[in-house]
Amino acid sequence: MTHTTITEAEFAPRTYLVWRKEIAIASITDQMMWQTAFRKVHEYIQKNNGTIVGPGTALYFKWDQNAGRTELGIGNAVRGIAEITDSELSLVPVSESKAVQVTVKGSYDQLRKVHHDIQAYVKTQNLNPTLTVEEYTVMGMDKPDPEEWETNVYYLYE
Repeated sequence: MTHTTITEAEFAPRTYLVWRKEIAIASITDQMMWQTAFRKVHEYIQKNNGTIVGPGTALYFKWDQNAGRTELGIGNAVRGIAEITDSELSLVPVSESKAVQVTVKGSYDQLRKVHHDIQAYVKTQNLNPTLTVEEYTVMGMDKPDPEEWETNVYYLYE
């Protein structure tokens, strides 16, 4: 496991098409949920002549550790999709924003520590986070070896 290097970043504006749902935090590693969500998003994009313009992504809108619940969106940045006709999907425009960012190389087991480290940084810097983004630039669907995976974790703030 490597040391968490937190950097300041500019998060470019983009629009995501995501499968959005509130789930138990304990279900976050449910691979069937992730596969179903990505499949649903990709089929919708294809059927509606949209274009994927970024890696697989999770948007975390809410994380309530005490209640054990999170509201997340799983999908991709897209172009060419203006409206949604599927109640399980949402278009989420994200404005250009300041962010703190960490690149994680290797398995997702590291993500809990990375989030903890970023949250501590955000608190010490008195930042007001608005959205958490995990971009899976290299994931299991791309390469089966977890050592080859790469995830960018962003905490956008005002």
